Amino acid sequence: MNRVISIGLFISFAILCEYQVSALCHALGPTWGTFQQRTELDDILPEVCRQLSGIYPPESSASRCIKSTITGYRRYDFYWKNTMTEERELDYNECIEFIRSDIRFCPRGASNFRSPDWYWISDPADGDCD
Repeated sequence: MNRVISIGLFISFAILCEYQVSALCHALGPTWGTFQQRTELDDILPEVCRQLSGIYPPESSASRCIKSTITGYRRYDFYWKNTMTEERELDYNECIEFIRSDIRFCPRGASNFRSPDWYWISDPADGDCD
């Protein structure tokens, strides 16, 4: 039994360490919220990534702010930037995968340098969308 737990903890630690190499988890600020709020966010995420995915010219960016319907003060900010000198396409499935990883591993959001061509921020915040 202890061996199974140890192996599970090791695998979880290895996954977390790999993620941490490319993401800077925010140390301060609001969290993604309650289970109900995270469920709401997971339901909204496909539409967010439909809006964000597509072709990005060099050095271009896009952002989306989603307001929680569960609480009047919570919002979720997402920002993507193509940091390359050539056109790049943000794939819908990559967008979903990367943001879900941020939510899973970084309770207060993250700034990401996953690869040399993308920079993005996933950030829970308080207040209204601008």
